Amino acid sequence: MRSLTTSLAVILLVATGSAPTTRGDSAPSAGESVVVAEEGRLPALTREDAEAIRLHAARALAAQPSRTAYLDSHSQSSSGFVHPVVTRHSGSDRYATAAALAIARWRDVIWADVDGVPYPHDRVILIASGQDFPDALSGGALAAYYGGPMLLTRKDSLPGATRTALAALDPDYIAVLGGTNAVSDAVVRELAQYVAGSRRVVRYGGKDRYEVSATMARDIFGGGFGQRAYVALGTNWPDGLAGAATAGSDWAPLLLTRKDGVPGVVMQTLARARPEEIVLLGGPAAVNDTVVMQLGTVAPVVRVGGADRYAVAANAAGLDPTRFGATIASGQNWPDALSGSAYAGLVGDKLLLVRSNGVPGATQQAVRAGSLALIDAVGGRTTLPEPVLNQLRSLRVRTPG
Repeated sequence: MRSLTTSLAVILLVATGSAPTTRGDSAPSAGESVVVAEEGRLPALTREDAEAIRLHAARALAAQPSRTAYLDSHSQSSSGFVHPVVTRHSGSDRYATAAALAIARWRDVIWADVDGVPYPHDRVILIASGQDFPDALSGGALAAYYGGPMLLTRKDSLPGATRTALAALDPDYIAVLGGTNAVSDAVVRELAQYVAGSRRVVRYGGKDRYEVSATMARDIFGGGFGQRAYVALGTNWPDGLAGAATAGSDWAPLLLTRKDGVPGVVMQTLARARPEEIVLLGGPAAVNDTVVMQLGTVAPVVRVGGADRYAVAANAAGLDPTRFGATIASGQNWPDALSGSAYAGLVGDKLLLVRSNGVPGATQQAVRAGSLALIDAVGGRTTLPEPVLNQLRSLRVRTPG
């Protein structure tokens, strides 16, 4: 594919390269392919194409009216400081909120180069359970890797808002996260109506959440990425969601662990990939030192902890600072943060958490330290009351640019 170094607005770009491994419900032995659905496969990314997503995603989204108007009006601030602009994405429920974010930030992206020539692309959408969080934790990093949004579904039926978003976004491929206990075959059959048949619906399955995370990680590692790997607790969600966004912006996978030991399938995946560094999200209360020692047999381990979930998310954001923006979600309710983590990872934003009664000090400091002047808030007024967003708007950050 030709170079994208001059492209101004390329985002959800997935290229057809060498065939990826297929995905499977059982852990492979050395040298074996992972097989889940014999007919389904996603297109592979070349390094050139994936780097193009990294370089141009934020620029493409910056060209959208809400962000362009803000930057134009604040770029000449004489004081050198501005107040963040906060854009809310919400719907009547978790499914509608995920759909609202996807439609707002993906539907109208310009698929052309600077000369207006349409650029070949495949749109990939991820589907995860909106009734439980584990499979979607690792999915945030995978969504960023493939440049697509994450939508939510019920186990046995596809919500109306999700159907509306699928029709609006017109995907070429759909990746289903989790086994049939999370998303039924009936839903998968319905999803096939939105693409060119069942061969374009791929299930990332496994016998448990740990194997599902390993299956997703193999795609990222298999593309030649993942010099760094992220690991988070698989039985609670806050650290993992923040980590998924950071991993996504770092083109790295997020794998799940138990509190007191790393599952064998995760250790096998890491040992084969041989990352240069492993980032462990959460303090000793979340994942104990046994996990650190086990991971340390593969690569050096950096633990990112904090006094609470808000501090952990803020510290994770500091691993790879960005001056562009942040995605904000509730630290008390996980559904809206699922789709938010996928979006944040793609555009290089950080996923930060807030309470329903205010913005924690660690989150405020992360916004200031990163000059995060553009904030997407994912969630309705129940989980993210307007006074909380106004508190974010009252912060002073350095002028972007």
